[in-house]
Amino acid sequence: MLNLADLQKQFNDNGVIFTYNGYLSHEILTNIIQALEERIGTLNVFNQSAQTIFTIFIEMTQNMINYFAGRRDDGDKECLCEGIIVLGFDKEKEKIYLKSGNLVQPEDVAKITERIDSVTGLDKDELRARFRDLRKTGKNRSARGAGLGFLEIQRKASEPINYSFIKMENSTLLFSLDVYL
Repeated sequence: MLNLADLQKQFNDNGVIFTYNGYLSHEILTNIIQALEERIGTLNVFNQSAQTIFTIFIEMTQNMINYFAGRRDDGDKECLCEGIIVLGFDKEKEKIYLKSGNLVQPEDVAKITERIDSVTGLDKDELRARFRDLRKTGKNRSARGAGLGFLEIQRKASEPINYSFIKMENSTLLFSLDVYL
């Protein structure tokens, strides 16, 4: 049985400011962003601009929607997927963090890994140049987006993106993404 007191203590110990677990859609995302705007306005722990936090939050949730294991490839514009996203403040590092998780299919792992690994080792000037090039050429464009998500996240992050894939019972994988601002 879930013990809410233990959960609240764990959230407080880990600096969790906001978390959402459940179904995601573009409409739900809009409502979450509105709630975050109100919440962030009342907090004084942010050295980052609220816009940077929202940009990464949106990119992370878009990735969750785009790579969701149950997504239909039949042109379904409004995919209802499941995932978890956490916004917090790491007291030791004195940095904002965002973490997300969602189920992905094994065949998406190579593409996700390649896209993240291709940007994590770049410096700020290289990230800026790659961003301009991809916007101009549209090289990574796909039916699910412009292919700029992980690049945009890394541009705003203070550390390399950290990610992992954990095997789940139903042959899917939990894709976990951690970003520090």
